[in-house]
Amino acid sequence: MSGLDLLGGLNRAVLLFVLLSASVSDLKRNTIPNRLLLSALGVRLVLFVAELQAGSWDLRRFREDLLVLCLWAVFSAADIFLLKKAIGMGDLKLMAVMELFLGSRLFEAALLSSLFLAGLGCGLLLAFGQRERRDKIPLAPFFLSGTLLSLLLSG
Repeated sequence: MSGLDLLGGLNRAVLLFVLLSASVSDLKRNTIPNRLLLSALGVRLVLFVAELQAGSWDLRRFREDLLVLCLWAVFSAADIFLLKKAIGMGDLKLMAVMELFLGSRLFEAALLSSLFLAGLGCGLLLAFGQRERRDKIPLAPFFLSGTLLSLLLSG
């Protein structure tokens, strides 16, 4: 296994641990701790420096990631000002962390998978009378399952 493969695997393992921790917190307390997200950013920064040292840093990927983060910021602002916080701030921050760990292409697949699974789960909860239409649901478990699905399908 090369150093780049090791860094990529470590990158994904850290993200899955963060998503698992966020899921547990979101299910128990309906919140995702900022401390967890800031710790994840710190670890990602260390991994980024290691990627630079290993020579795997790509300027094109950096530009794509920056573009996706800008689009995420626009989406977050629309959620806050237009949609009346339909998605919690912890979920929005967790999406940004996911993008930094996954990169833009895999993040897009993970996000679409996650939101599809969330819609399916909400539909089932509504159909069986477990939730009302305006009830809040924890999204972090769906982010975890969608990310796992995307990682498994991407190879």
